[in-house]
Amino acid sequence: MPKRFFKAFDSGPLAGQEYPEDRFHAAAQAYYRQMGWDENGVPTREKLKELGIEWAGKQ
Repeated sequence: MPKRFFKAFDSGPLAGQEYPEDRFHAAAQAYYRQMGWDENGVPTREKLKELGIEWAGKQ
């Protein structure tokens, strides 16, 4: 994500508030785990097998 994504808002109802980068990345990792993806957001072999498309992971 661009660094500006994590800077505080200049105006509006959220002025002065920010979303910390470390919190964003922690949330992304939790989402990836829930989806059955690896730390890069790529489906694991187990997830592909669960979906019946294990052939998609063979290279």
